[in-house]
Amino acid sequence: MKTFDPEAPFVWPEPRAIEEIAAYEHRPPFGALPRASKSFFGVVAAPTEAGMALLESWLRKEPKITARLVVTVYPACATRQTDLERLLQLTQEASGRLLAHIRPLEKVTDREATALCFLPNGDGPAH
Repeated sequence: MKTFDPEAPFVWPEPRAIEEIAAYEHRPPFGALPRASKSFFGVVAAPTEAGMALLESWLRKEPKITARLVVTVYPACATRQTDLERLLQLTQEASGRLLAHIRPLEKVTDREATALCFLPNGDGPAH
């Protein structure tokens, strides 16, 4: 299958990936953004173990990056207690570089979308 590496800004998942015409070269496709960013912020909906591992890798690989997140959870979402405990551990280990607030949603139908904004190290656009 053909692979592609989209350049920000873009909407994910891209139609070629949805239709299985091509696959992302990197997963997630925005994995290069943390390397070129001084900080990021946004809303993370129902994070899982994989999401916590990705967040941890960004913080470990980029020792100067900072993050501010609102984490939303809702009844029966994929987030487990261990995922939230890992988030707490990451905030403690990151020494002020990661701040996260958990926003519980009341209904299964109350769902947020994940949206992140990456601010560049120097001049250039935010993504």
